[in-house]
Amino acid sequence: MKRVVVLGSAVVLGAVALVAPDPRGEDPCPSTYEFDGRTYVAHETTAEVTPRDALGSGTETGCGDGGPYTSEMAMHDVDGVDPRVAVVSPVNARAIYLARGAEVSDLTPEVAAVVLP
Repeated sequence: MKRVVVLGSAVVLGAVALVAPDPRGEDPCPSTYEFDGRTYVAHETTAEVTPRDALGSGTETGCGDGGPYTSEMAMHDVDGVDPRVAVVSPVNARAIYLARGAEVSDLTPEVAAVVLP
């Protein structure tokens, strides 16, 4: 009987370890965004970044309450910013999606001013 209790405890502890947050503060399943063959990462903003012209559909991949997911989302360009550097989506008005390798300094000064560190 004791073996079952110990084994059951180990299973429960193992499950807790799998869902515990990363002590380094890193997201174990960060959302990424794909559009036109590029991968983008979301950055929060202090103000809405107004979407301009619709560019087409992209995909968001991440983890939610139900596990991993992929969903389609509309991508728009940003005034004065090359879409190879950054795009926005009406799905989240308080975010800008920077292409991997792009820096906030690659944005226009007006847009860069509202991107949170």
